[in-house]
Amino acid sequence: MEKKKNRGISFVKYFILIVIVINVLANILPALIGAWNGFRSGQSDENVSDVRIVDVSSQVVTDYEGYTPIEGYRMYRFDVTVNNMGSRDEDMAYAVYLRSGDGVAFQQTDSAYTDASRNVTDSRIVPRGRSSVITLYGEVSEESTTVEFYTYYTPDSEDAVYMYELPETTV
Repeated sequence: MEKKKNRGISFVKYFILIVIVINVLANILPALIGAWNGFRSGQSDENVSDVRIVDVSSQVVTDYEGYTPIEGYRMYRFDVTVNNMGSRDEDMAYAVYLRSGDGVAFQQTDSAYTDASRNVTDSRIVPRGRSSVITLYGEVSEESTTVEFYTYYTPDSEDAVYMYELPETTV
């Protein structure tokens, strides 16, 4: 009679052990399979920012909304084309910065954004895989020959800087 009782206890132990193993596998296997598939396909579940400045054009303007440049400076309108190569949509409000190549500080103002966005309420959102034109106004020293544009949405700091040579102007 005692042997039957021991068999019943060992059966319960094995049954509990099997239930625990199944539960652990049910929780771990989906994550492992997803990671393996991502590894094999070269894709990642990470949200990665990667916005590159691909082109810049400029023109000298007399003022920006009534603000005129101080003596020795010119007001420029810069149209900066960016390409969102990341894995998520990016808000480009104040995401591109500029300074003159000779280190002279100047005013910068974010302005209108392009219609490349699919977000109707905020056209500064650049969807992944899309390009957009950001318009900036800057007060640049008349002696400056270059302007550097920066974006902080790149994984590689070398691609974060875009050097733009100012066109020769006559006043």
